[in-house]
Amino acid sequence: MFKKSSTTELTSHEVAIRLISPSLVFGMSSLEFYIWTPWYAISIDKPFLFTELQVEGAEISHASDKPSTFRSTALIHDHDTRVYRGLFTRADGQEIMAVCKLFCNAGAKATTRFRNEAKIYQTKLRDLQGRYIPRFYGLYSGDVFGKVSMCMILEDCGESIASRPAFSIAVIRILMAIHERGVRHNDFDPRNVVVDNIENPTRLVVIDFEHATDHECRRGLDLKLYTLPPPFYEFNCDELYDAAVDTAVWTPDSVYIFGGYVSVHHLTSPEELLKYANAYDDLYTDEEAIRHAKAVIRDFFKKWESRKEHLLGNTREVLSSVM
Repeated sequence: MFKKSSTTELTSHEVAIRLISPSLVFGMSSLEFYIWTPWYAISIDKPFLFTELQVEGAEISHASDKPSTFRSTALIHDHDTRVYRGLFTRADGQEIMAVCKLFCNAGAKATTRFRNEAKIYQTKLRDLQGRYIPRFYGLYSGDVFGKVSMCMILEDCGESIASRPAFSIAVIRILMAIHERGVRHNDFDPRNVVVDNIENPTRLVVIDFEHATDHECRRGLDLKLYTLPPPFYEFNCDELYDAAVDTAVWTPDSVYIFGGYVSVHHLTSPEELLKYANAYDDLYTDEEAIRHAKAVIRDFFKKWESRKEHLLGNTREVLSSVM
């Protein structure tokens, strides 16, 4: 069935797959799909056929005798789900930078995840497409190398922000908008936030809703920037709470000293900090411990200097006592 590539249509790093979506009784619209794969060069005598799946809230592609194409330029994620970046050319000739999520050997769990993600894009979060989440271009099912497979075509929105704190406030606001529409992400992490331009960003987007679920957000407090975290039982939404802590939208509520954590409410003096710290007399003299406690207090307020008006009311006095 397979042979070494000998045509000019494919390069040595491409595999052609054709996806077909039923629309009219006498018409078909197809998607020709080129995947970058670094391991070997093959040509396919007969393209793989994928069928576009009906997703709640989405329309099946219009019938066309011209195929759409996705030609990949890079494999950007390789795990259970492979993600390819490339150019998506629709049947009408419109060209779109897109990504394709491909899951080969898709069992029942993977199929459910993909369908769930597509449904969330096209229903509860539909009005956020093109702003806070990617535009959705279709979900397909077919056969790849004898394995039942699925793929999803989405807008390419850029690169992961990793852990850049400069975007934290905007990220939390996006997550709050998602919660307000009745969706819990369930895999919220900086790797699942992308930006169009790291150096000069104009748009942040949250991606990867495979594990998302319906959610009635019971957040009981407004999210106040830069303050210390409120008690969890008062805030009452663990995903937003954890995200605010992880992205430093809230200022940390503890410091690490002598192998343990102490609340920042005890940073009023070195003596107060040491009172709640772990025992240190086996390693440090009292004088050494006081010096170390002063350094911990200085480092905390230096790191979060821009937020000092949101922290302890006597910050100025505290700093003067440890200099």
